[in-house]
Amino acid sequence: MEDNEEISDNNLHENCYIVGIKEYITTRNLHLSKVISREKRAAVLICLFQGLEGEIRVILTKRSMKLSTHPGEVALPGGKMDEEDLDDSVTALREAKEEIGLKSSLVQVITNLEPFISLHLLTVVPVVGLLSRIEEFKPLLNADEVDAIFDVPLDIFLKMCK
Repeated sequence: MEDNEEISDNNLHENCYIVGIKEYITTRNLHLSKVISREKRAAVLICLFQGLEGEIRVILTKRSMKLSTHPGEVALPGGKMDEEDLDDSVTALREAKEEIGLKSSLVQVITNLEPFISLHLLTVVPVVGLLSRIEEFKPLLNADEVDAIFDVPLDIFLKMCK
């Protein structure tokens, strides 16, 4: 009987431990989302548009070689949240305007995807937007941040996920 009691005590201890971890993670995530809300938060714009052959395409950039982080890498337009940004969508649209000259009035925000943590420990929120009038977009690159702008079919990314 003592062995069964010991097993029950161990199970109870393990269950309490698991519940404690879940509570810690939940509390920590809520706490971190508030702390990170400005200084360690960023947003990127997944800007979708219809290509000439009817395919859905995504706008990408090649980051400037002048940048201290990720120089020359392919990226989505985006960056860190500023104090005046009301939300992640505003951040993504502001950064897209600063980097590639994309006017926010041309983009309809569809949704925000699940945030992720970058290598530099920023909480990054992907913002999905639709550019329905691609012909009105006149790219204007910020040479300090972007060396090139290009687009690729969305299917490339979807195939990678399969």
